[in-house]
Amino acid sequence: MDNAQRAGRRHLGLGLWLLLIAGCGASASDPMPDLGEPDDTLDSVCPSCGPNAGGETGDFGADISPCAEAYTKRVIDAEEGDALGFDASDTVRAIETVIDSEMTWAVIDSDDGGPASGFDPQTRVHLALSVDALSYRELDLELCTNEDCRIAAEEGQCEERLIWVSASGELQTEDGAIAVELASQYVQILRPGDDDVSVAAQANLRDVTGSLQLDPSFPEPQIGLLNLSLDFDDEATFQYGVIGIDIWRDLEQLREDDSGLDYVELRALCAHYQPLQGRWGSPPPIPTTTAPTTTACGMAQP
Repeated sequence: MDNAQRAGRRHLGLGLWLLLIAGCGASASDPMPDLGEPDDTLDSVCPSCGPNAGGETGDFGADISPCAEAYTKRVIDAEEGDALGFDASDTVRAIETVIDSEMTWAVIDSDDGGPASGFDPQTRVHLALSVDALSYRELDLELCTNEDCRIAAEEGQCEERLIWVSASGELQTEDGAIAVELASQYVQILRPGDDDVSVAAQANLRDVTGSLQLDPSFPEPQIGLLNLSLDFDDEATFQYGVIGIDIWRDLEQLREDDSGLDYVELRALCAHYQPLQGRWGSPPPIPTTTAPTTTACGMAQP
């Protein structure tokens, strides 16, 4: 699978984090560095950010109806996943690779706020993930013919077999800018015969602590996310990673607060603040140098 195909399957929203610097990742057998106890005196890096559904088990790449109800599901181990034709063992090994690497905080010109502070441009990133479960999903033959499924009055084409991989872990940078426990969530979807490994995880910014100071120019309500993206080569060897820091205007909350706002008025209030990214590893194929502001507040038009 080439780089373009690999990038195309990356979790929606994380394909933006695509310009990295040279660095190195530790092997899966390397122990997590002893960083001491977290500093409980540090505040949230975004106390004004409201809660977001991402970062909880089941929220990653949420099922789209009718496929949400089209599968039978059971938890399996990596050995059974291999026997079913998935690259399960290599995927688990890749995800559980402990990372202790030099990292650069890359400043991004974000129109919707001022520069971030409270970080060292050159630092180290420490990351340890643990696979929590492999959820094997197979189309329910009572609901589907081949890949055509009908649930209630809705129809759709759904992939025949998948494994959804959930994981949790800890992420922090040595400069003290960020520290967060990553809640159990789906981080990878496996397909039979597919050797692509790319991890996508999220955490609410209000749950991230550290010295990082952010300066969005728009008022509350806000949604803030830390987005983690990891990519591996065809041998399941770590290639590069990105930490994205993003704050959006919470348009859904604005709509709830003022039901008189129409779609056009809400879209006019769109704002997206992305002041920096943490980058390490070998460079990916597509560079990103500016923060997108026109599509980050996407809402379904009524």
